Amino acid sequence: LGQGQEPVAEKALDRMFVEGGWVMLQNIELVARWLPKLEKKLESLIDGAHPEFRVFLSALPQKAVPVPILQNSIKLTNE
Repeated sequence: LGQGQEPVAEKALDRMFVEGGWVMLQNIELVARWLPKLEKKLESLIDGAHPEFRVFLSALPQKAVPVPILQNSIKLTNE
């Protein structure tokens, strides 16, 4: 994600929530100020999601990623 991509990401989340499919948000640490909003958005998308709806987030290890996002995620690491 880069500057100005937040609305595009939110629209993709809303669309795939209804239609089913994957949303991949890369480098979320780059939009640290938007992450609290993303956290709330993801919480709101828990109930009623299409069975095929998935969200894949990538980030470098940073303190900017809210703990609840990490707690509600399956984590993969690459060293």
